[in-house]
Amino acid sequence: VLAGINRLVQALREVPVPVIVALNGPVAGGGVGLALAGDIVIAARSATFTLAFARIGAVLDAGASWFLPRLVGRARAAGMAFMAEEPIDAETAADWGLVWKVVDDDALMDEALRVARKMATGPTVALGLIKRELALSPSVSIEEAMRFEAACQRQAFNTEDFMAGVRAFQRKTPPDF
Repeated sequence: VLAGINRLVQALREVPVPVIVALNGPVAGGGVGLALAGDIVIAARSATFTLAFARIGAVLDAGASWFLPRLVGRARAAGMAFMAEEPIDAETAADWGLVWKVVDDDALMDEALRVARKMATGPTVALGLIKRELALSPSVSIEEAMRFEAACQRQAFNTEDFMAGVRAFQRKTPPDF
């Protein structure tokens, strides 16, 4: 089971396009790592986050030990992991940086689809490069990050999407990617 979920988390992180996660209920255990593997996480108000591993003598898995400290800070990650207390509600999850946006339950899928359509019709090469930049940043110095940004920018500048964006900017119209 762990090998399978770990491969899935890794695949979500490595896929060259942004991954949108829509959460509509309890997110527990390995589901926390799986949910946080997404690039844009949208939660319904009914969504909750629970790490109950310590209650059953288990440890964090599915990347939760990597994602949590980076997203919520070490103190909150430690509290969630060691204490295994009450679930964290969607609003708290947003305040702590676990999710991008919280929406009403009945609006969750519409919002997730809106975001997906916007990305699908956007500058897809640039979005993929941005995903790579964000993935690299926690493990490198600012100098290395800026070198990588420059390399990605050179690549983005050579796309038709960039040219379309510049033309639209000059005309003061929305771009048609």
